[in-house]
Amino acid sequence: MTISNSAILHGRTVDDCCLIGMGAMVLEEFNVPEKMLIAEVPAKIKRSLTEEEKQLLHRSAANYVR
Repeated sequence: MTISNSAILHGRTVDDCCLIGMGAMVLEEFNVPEKMLIAEVPAKIKRSLTEEEKQLLHRSAANYVR
């Protein structure tokens, strides 16, 4: 998951392997499903992530851990 200047309000769930767009606001009634691109205010599902994007997220997380 990538969050940059985004807000996720209290009690929300963000599933694995998703991208949250810069400046997005995930409101209290919205759960972020797995493998989706989320953007806007309030947050909306824009589309499913591509295989390339999912792989990039996994590589980025592994680099961060190292």
